[in-house]
Amino acid sequence: MSNLKQHVTNHNQFPINHGKRWSDKDIADLALMYYNGTTWNTIQARLGRSRTSCEYKLGQVRFASRFSRNSRFAFISNVVRTKKR
Repeated sequence: MSNLKQHVTNHNQFPINHGKRWSDKDIADLALMYYNGTTWNTIQARLGRSRTSCEYKLGQVRFASRFSRNSRFAFISNVVRTKKR
């Protein structure tokens, strides 16, 4: 667990990345962890974000990837299409 970001800082009740922009790497990590079946507790800890924030961002990415081939989220389409059901 040493490679996981601390989810909540000691001096407040917000996740460590609360209010910060999502980087492309964080978005890619979110999508890959979700589609690989990683638990929400692990996802939120690794990204330093709340579960609600992670779920919302994943929804945004999935929606955006449907409409734009040139979107910065286009790589998600490949992940979605290749996920084994």
